[in-house]
Amino acid sequence: MAEFIWFFGASGAGKATLIEKIAEGQFQIPDVLGELVVCRESLEWGRAQRKQSLEEQLGKYTLLESRVLIKGQSSDLTDFRTPYNLKNKMPELKQRIVLIYTKPELLPRRTTHRKDDYWPRPNHDFSAETAGQIEWTYELCKALNTNPTIIDNSGVEPRIINGKELIDLQDKKR
Repeated sequence: MAEFIWFFGASGAGKATLIEKIAEGQFQIPDVLGELVVCRESLEWGRAQRKQSLEEQLGKYTLLESRVLIKGQSSDLTDFRTPYNLKNKMPELKQRIVLIYTKPELLPRRTTHRKDDYWPRPNHDFSAETAGQIEWTYELCKALNTNPTIIDNSGVEPRIINGKELIDLQDKKR
């Protein structure tokens, strides 16, 4: 059975870019070795497609003997509850969580050129979105009985940090 590795973080945090770097061997997460498969649907599908089909598509990925890299969206946690549903349907499925943190002040610049059904969105509160992502990610980790891998993607190169470092980064904003 596959192992799902979910990537969560605010809009513009670099989830898709980091997934590609990991898949291409340009960045490594501890204990993520072996065959890696990218769930392309999670990179390409918007909210409407995710609601209709992502959970079903992920069911097909469970048949693989690989680690599956999945770009999560806040709606996967809050509205659709996809990781929770998968846990209930397949308790033996291992799911890991990667939280990608990027300083909120960097995020507007990273989303400026997006052209989809969500962006550009004037006056978006990236600090609130970042805080929400952190909270939702920790709630999911509690439900899955796991700890997140936290990556600070604010600098030139991403770096793995611990929970205390994340708290310190958030406290600097206050």
